[in-house]
Amino acid sequence: MGNKKNLPHGSGQQNLNNFLLTPTRFKRGFDQLPDNVEDSDCAPSPLKVKKTRDKNISTKEKCPPLVIIGQSISKIRDITDPLKIKNLQLKLFKEGIKVTYIQSRLFEPQQIDDHIHKLTKIILEAQDKAIPRKQCSSYKLNLPDELINTIKIKNSIKRAWQRSRDDRFKAQVRLMERIIKERVNIIRNDNWSHKLSTILPNHTNIWKVSKFLTKQNSKIPPLQTVDGLLLTSEQKANKIADVFQTNHINPLNESSPDFSSHIKSKVSDLRQPLPSDRSTTLTDEAEINAIIRNLKNPKCPGPDKISNRLIKNLPRRGIKYLSKIFNSCLYHNYFPTTWKSANVVPIPKPGKKKADPTAYRPISLLSSLSKILERIILIRIQNHIEINNIIPNEQHGFRSNSSTTHLLYKIINHANTGLKSKKSTGLLSLDVEKAFDRIWHEGLIAKMIDFKFPNSLILITKSFLSERTFKVICDGSHSTIRSIPAGVPQGAVLSPTLYNIYTADVPISSYYETALFADDTSFYKTATNFSIISSQLKLASRKIASYMEKWKILINTTKTSAIYVTNGKKKEIPIGPIEVFDTNVEWQDSIKLLGIHIDKRLTFKQHIDSVITKANLAIRMLYPLICRKSKLHVENKLLIYKLAIRPILTYGYPAFHGFIADTHTRKLQTLQNRSLKMILDRPWWESTQQIHADTNLPLINSYLYKITTKFRNKLTQS
Repeated sequence: MGNKKNLPHGSGQQNLNNFLLTPTRFKRGFDQLPDNVEDSDCAPSPLKVKKTRDKNISTKEKCPPLVIIGQSISKIRDITDPLKIKNLQLKLFKEGIKVTYIQSRLFEPQQIDDHIHKLTKIILEAQDKAIPRKQCSSYKLNLPDELINTIKIKNSIKRAWQRSRDDRFKAQVRLMERIIKERVNIIRNDNWSHKLSTILPNHTNIWKVSKFLTKQNSKIPPLQTVDGLLLTSEQKANKIADVFQTNHINPLNESSPDFSSHIKSKVSDLRQPLPSDRSTTLTDEAEINAIIRNLKNPKCPGPDKISNRLIKNLPRRGIKYLSKIFNSCLYHNYFPTTWKSANVVPIPKPGKKKADPTAYRPISLLSSLSKILERIILIRIQNHIEINNIIPNEQHGFRSNSSTTHLLYKIINHANTGLKSKKSTGLLSLDVEKAFDRIWHEGLIAKMIDFKFPNSLILITKSFLSERTFKVICDGSHSTIRSIPAGVPQGAVLSPTLYNIYTADVPISSYYETALFADDTSFYKTATNFSIISSQLKLASRKIASYMEKWKILINTTKTSAIYVTNGKKKEIPIGPIEVFDTNVEWQDSIKLLGIHIDKRLTFKQHIDSVITKANLAIRMLYPLICRKSKLHVENKLLIYKLAIRPILTYGYPAFHGFIADTHTRKLQTLQNRSLKMILDRPWWESTQQIHADTNLPLINSYLYKITTKFRNKLTQS
């Protein structure tokens, strides 16, 4: 039947009737399909299948409808890297680290980069010898012989229709295609169910599958520019690199030329420290080993391709050689040029059009060895900061025992206390544009001088910031190498602390309250009279405007927001806008601050509705894993709920616990009930107490009270 010479020719009625298959005769070929299909190497794809409505097929012969909401997961791979680091043969790897050096003294600056290249080459060669290559298998669906023969028959009928153009052939082809598709989907879903049933509780495969389902497609589509569409990977990489490089150009470079000259002269007067001062910053093997032990294994390697797992398995002679390189850098106040380059991967911003080159944020991949040196420098910088109390208490970002919840609690509790005293609170939230990307290097060094940092730390920080480069990686291609004239490097260990130092002298007044979290800057004032609140917020905006212009920090006035929290009557609510940086900012009913929606009555209804929407989106993404028909173990389903869904519902809740009505928290309990019933495959009418007893999960109110109590017990440490 598969050969063309056996196909009917012409339009003879007798040949045509003999060749066409009736639905019953066609379906009979599937009676011998095996119930259990052998699982493939990769998890198959649960696809949407519509229920057939063909009247020629009896109800008994119809395939059961399979409706599974979610992405196709047919492309899941065990690992994309042909080097499987987990199979590292430790003894072989350590034997491959053969480093010898004759010099007893430290390396000179011009020798440091050569020794780094030498060590990198040794580690990579040892890796190639100690890690077996892994053959990445492609996904192939195993079909039974009956279905393969049926597909051949369908193809033969299709060729007959292409020659004869008889509508009866066409109808038969469509019928066969629909039924074949349904059978293939049944096999795919059987394979998917079998794959899930083999994943035991707490198995690492569950996170690979979960990550795939929740991860967006990272492939960059053709980019739309004023010059037309950019189609090739190299064109897209260079265009995105242009955007990222523009972010590092400060638009205020020409402002205040006299002040800029003063800062540059101060930096140029910086002197090299004495040899005795240099020795105090050196490190040792114990400190390096302590830092290496805390490295996270899953981190992606930088341009040198050395992963954290390899660094953790370096033998003592490798650590000793590394410590000599680090001490040479610290002694000469030199940050190696080799470690100043970064591979940048563009990640699409949520809610933005992917065809827009500006709709991507950079993720920098830096050398893992360089991050160890950064941590050594960071320890010394933080010691000086703590001793001299440089960072103000208003700054909550990137500090120990502090988080976004602490800052939100401070603001919300202050506003709520004002409401109880029949006072109102005005809150002004500023958006700093490209804060980390546009830090003025000379200004940062000048502030470190003013804060009396040791010259050795200032000089190595200056070396760390200067002459940095990056290139954008896009679909296997890369852009040309670009320079970074301003800003701190994204992804570097030192960058957050350096930003805190740069903004440590932000103007703070007793007339209004200041709240800082990294580049999120807010001012608020509580009073009984709106005119007092308005005047103080205008004062704060004038001070901050003068400060930011002086230090070349740009505010995005279009994203600046203001809210007036009050329980007063309508006539006491402000109508006109507030003037900020010569721009009128309207008072809003609700603003979003650090992921929390704050409304003018502190009801948090809008925030609860927002987190429920986000949680429902996460449930839809993870539906193939936690749905009623999923063969995944119940313990794994509950683990996914606790780690991927419940944190969305409870984020920031300790900051406004006690201010929110039970009506809104009951919405969270309703979503949790629905999720648990789906996970356990229980009917809708089963009691809430029963499903929580079976899963050993607390009610949402109990859980919220627990995390709030834990948070407030730790407030004394903040």
